Amino acid sequence: KVAAAPTGTGNPRLAGVTLAEIDPRHPLAGQVQGVMVDSIETASGAWQAGLRQGDVVLSVNRIPTPDLQRFVAAIESQPGALVLQVRRGNAVAFMVLK
Repeated sequence: KVAAAPTGTGNPRLAGVTLAEIDPRHPLAGQVQGVMVDSIETASGAWQAGLRQGDVVLSVNRIPTPDLQRFVAAIESQPGALVLQVRRGNAVAFMVLK
């Protein structure tokens, strides 16, 4: 079962984003540890920063996020901007959510 984090949990910079554990059918399943963007609203700030459905968030402000519990803890401890390390396919990028 895929567990989704409440949209924007603990940080308004993630409004419009739903995250989940990596789906076993995802191409990166078993290759990386992180949380997957399950859905994202195109009008959200996260979309404008470059985040897309299917991206895998590896860390938040250099704090590893191997699962939803640690992701939520990481964003709740960060009152300011979020720097996400994101894996999309074979590429890794940093995205800043202000």
